[in-house]
Amino acid sequence: MGLPVWPVDGVPVRGPGKLLMLLYQNLFELIVLNLFYLLCCAPIVTIPFAASALVKVLLDMCRGQGSHPLGSYWRCFFRFGRTVFAVAGFLTAMEVLLLWGLLIYLGAGAANPLFWLGCGVNAAALVLVILVKFYALPLLHTSREGARRILLRAFCLALGRLPYSLAAFAAAVAMWTVCLRNWQSAWIAIVLLLFSLTYLVGTFCAAPCMEDAAEGKDGKGGA
Repeated sequence: MGLPVWPVDGVPVRGPGKLLMLLYQNLFELIVLNLFYLLCCAPIVTIPFAASALVKVLLDMCRGQGSHPLGSYWRCFFRFGRTVFAVAGFLTAMEVLLLWGLLIYLGAGAANPLFWLGCGVNAAALVLVILVKFYALPLLHTSREGARRILLRAFCLALGRLPYSLAAFAAAVAMWTVCLRNWQSAWIAIVLLLFSLTYLVGTFCAAPCMEDAAEGKDGKGGA
């Protein structure tokens, strides 16, 4: 299974090169999309719809579709649906709960091996939820199935396409680590890009799998 190939003006562009091209071509849009996302997350209950709208715009961006990403964001955000709320809301709640539990573990500082085993299990569960989210949110916009089926397909894709999944997760962690370690010297634009770049990396790695998922392959076939 190779890296995703995206044709640009007839010339195939692979993996990281395409990501850098998307960043270069859409820097302003990504910054503004990040502001829209943070604004729409403020009421808390709208976080699932904000995340879904952001992924929809980034999915179109990765596929070279749509010429007005900022307008598309608002159109998608106000297109409320039970499936979006069930899938994105469930995954967001799980992320928060697992992160909270992990912080409690790390703050306790116990030396018991069972304590660290529990901490490792909690961290692994958090990573798995994040990986599932990379696939579940794009599936919301490429599938008409129900929430339970989407979550199941996303879980299968997260494990079946593990190289893509881990690459997206590692890139997101690296971006956040670099920014947080250099918070005072970081440009505000870089800070504002963090959320949208995290979703962009996840969406870019998941996008090549969406067609296979729609055909029912669930990540078992080669790409």
